Amino acid sequence: MNLSEEKYRSLVENLPDIVWTVDQEGNTTFVSPNIEKVLGYTLEEIYEAGDSLWPESIHPEDIEKVKNAYESFFKLNKRLDVECRIKRKDGSWIWLHNRAAAPYEKDGVLYGDGLSSDITRRKDAEEKILLLQTLVMAVSTSKDLHDALVITLEKVCNATGWDYGEAWMPNPEGTYLVRDHTFYSKATGLEKFSELSSYFSFPPGVGLPGQVWSTRQPVWIRDITCDPNYPRATIAKHVGLKTGIGIPILVDAEVVAIIAFYMFASVEKDERLTCLIFSAAVQLGAVLKHKQLEESLQKERDRAQRYLDVAKVILIAIDPAQKVTLINKKGCEVLGYEEKEIIGKNCFDNFVPQGMRHEIKTVFSKIINSEIDPLEYHENPIITRNGEERLIAWHNTLLKDEKGNIMGTLHSGEDITERKRMEKEQATLREMLYHAQRLDSIGKLAGGVAHNLNNMLMVIMGYASILQIEMKKTDPSQGYIQKIFASLESAAHIVRGLLTFSRKESNNPQQVKVNEIIKKVTLFLRKIIDADINIEVTVTDKDPVIMADSIQIEQVMTNLAINARDAMSGGGLLAISTDVVELDNNFIISHGYGTLGMYTLISVTDTGTGIDAETKESIFEPFFTTKEVGKGTGLGLAIVYGIIKQHQGYIRVYSEPGRGTTFKIYLPLIKHVGDEKALKNSPMPAGGTETILIAEDETAVRQLTKMILSGFGYKIIEAVNGEDAIHKFMENKDRIRLLILDVIMPRKNGKEVYDIIKERYPDSKVIFMSGYGEDVICKRDSLCEGVNFVSKPILPMELLKKVREVLDK
Repeated sequence: MNLSEEKYRSLVENLPDIVWTVDQEGNTTFVSPNIEKVLGYTLEEIYEAGDSLWPESIHPEDIEKVKNAYESFFKLNKRLDVECRIKRKDGSWIWLHNRAAAPYEKDGVLYGDGLSSDITRRKDAEEKILLLQTLVMAVSTSKDLHDALVITLEKVCNATGWDYGEAWMPNPEGTYLVRDHTFYSKATGLEKFSELSSYFSFPPGVGLPGQVWSTRQPVWIRDITCDPNYPRATIAKHVGLKTGIGIPILVDAEVVAIIAFYMFASVEKDERLTCLIFSAAVQLGAVLKHKQLEESLQKERDRAQRYLDVAKVILIAIDPAQKVTLINKKGCEVLGYEEKEIIGKNCFDNFVPQGMRHEIKTVFSKIINSEIDPLEYHENPIITRNGEERLIAWHNTLLKDEKGNIMGTLHSGEDITERKRMEKEQATLREMLYHAQRLDSIGKLAGGVAHNLNNMLMVIMGYASILQIEMKKTDPSQGYIQKIFASLESAAHIVRGLLTFSRKESNNPQQVKVNEIIKKVTLFLRKIIDADINIEVTVTDKDPVIMADSIQIEQVMTNLAINARDAMSGGGLLAISTDVVELDNNFIISHGYGTLGMYTLISVTDTGTGIDAETKESIFEPFFTTKEVGKGTGLGLAIVYGIIKQHQGYIRVYSEPGRGTTFKIYLPLIKHVGDEKALKNSPMPAGGTETILIAEDETAVRQLTKMILSGFGYKIIEAVNGEDAIHKFMENKDRIRLLILDVIMPRKNGKEVYDIIKERYPDSKVIFMSGYGEDVICKRDSLCEGVNFVSKPILPMELLKKVREVLDK
């Protein structure tokens, strides 16, 4: 038995761990002798202290944890396993790991046998690793050295127990240290020390920061208040700070900063703590060096990116995996994404129209595999964030490494979407200009033809009128005369159409009710439209009123109805309707035409064969027709177009082959101010004996006019051109009471003749005649407002009436 006890004792005494026995009250009943080596206390001191030693020695932050662990051990019979900090006899702290299997009872008292292992080194290593890990993670996210120092001071103070930390940095010239405006304190009442410290600066070797700067090594001062080389000793003593440590932050052997820490206690140099903080400083230096390299590299990247962003073209690099590795600001703007949303994405899957992806990927693969060379220039569309296609003109090149291996492709692109659109619009405008020029040329031709026809019609109409007057009403030839007048009316209708198209026919605008015109035209259409075509008319109840020549509007409706009839050879429906609409900004933008305001809308719809797109482009051109030879003049729709434009209106056609056609006519509304005045029957004109000078280059017209006027008693002097008219007038100036001048004559026109005569004889009276309309003649030849004017052809009675009216003024 004694031998066994001896072996047990020898084993216990030689264990590195402390073997102990305590009762449930906390009294130590046995402890192994090596406790003196671990904690510094003798066995006698342990036994004498009883249950008072451990509560006083355990770190305040660990007391509650240890207390709960021992209560669970004795009361709940749970295994004891707890780590805590214990203060050694010399005041330093160590970590103990306390373990016990289970309590046991002896003489009615519960006891526990256990082991306590010194785990300070392990804890220091863990603490060091943890501090370094948290420090590196925190510092790596800092934006500069200042932020890194803020983080370091806080982390070190919290991890190692220092009460105050501050940072010092060399001035730009490197001659002394200045405070970095950075400090951290776990305690209150140190603000004054921090404020006063900011006024200090230290050359090398002076003060704690200066000593660290000069030695590049950690410096520990047990009591800074007694150190003769500590200029702030007085204010440190005032706030109660004692121990200080300074640590250099080195980057490539250069001191970039000094961090210093202070505590209220006076403590001898702790190598473990110094090593821990110095390790943190070294790690901080490594992180800062890495950050400096990153910052330098980032500056280079930023500089390069700025160069790229200055470019007004897209710059994009693509690697062999088809991923975007670089894109500039312009590229992001065109695509509508931020740079981070583009980099790393597959270029073709994300930014190329789906229908082109396979083809472009195939070409790209061949380029990367050196099977083909990239095109120096090509145009391809891209897809933006909002789904819009933009056309880009690309210039392309290969990216290669030093060995010539293909690393990807580089592309510069110019957005030419708007340029292409403008080119297309310009081409359309050029075509419209050519079209307008053709129409203008044809219009001039049509106006000249109409002018000559009017001269001939006037002759025919005049002689037919004379025949009718001289014939007896019972003469069988009166029927022929009526047919001649009917044919003349039809011919005059065609001539008016030509003049309307050429804009050389004046209209007679009056306020008219659109619905009444439509109703009147409908009665006429029902007589000329085939019975197998149903005519449906729907008029608005708003009673729209416009300023228009009602005869011309009737002509528009008739021409459209006849075209609709010809398109429905097998029968169908002709629908005519009226409405009131407003042309607003949305309408003008969406339709591409119009002026803001209220309009009457006349719609003419048929169920005929329809019109293809090519035909629609030429449908309003003169002499354009799809009818057989001998059927149609090709002027119907051209006349319609001219009339509508004269009335400041718009006409559009909507049609597809096999789906019928709709013409929509927009005419500006006016306010209705009263009904039109009824025309009164004119009395038979009276003749006279005055002398009249007739100047007309068309012999037939001149002779007819002479015969009509001389037949009613007037004396006639004839002139064949402008100069002849002036000569005849000067010879007979005392007798001539009236001038009848053709506006368009050779050797001075009618206006020029009248100006010369009027200059010398301002009271001279004149009547101008022309095959063109009055408004055109007045604008072109600058005839004064209110001038006497008659248009050819004119009936003899109307001419006589006008002559008598002018002479009697």
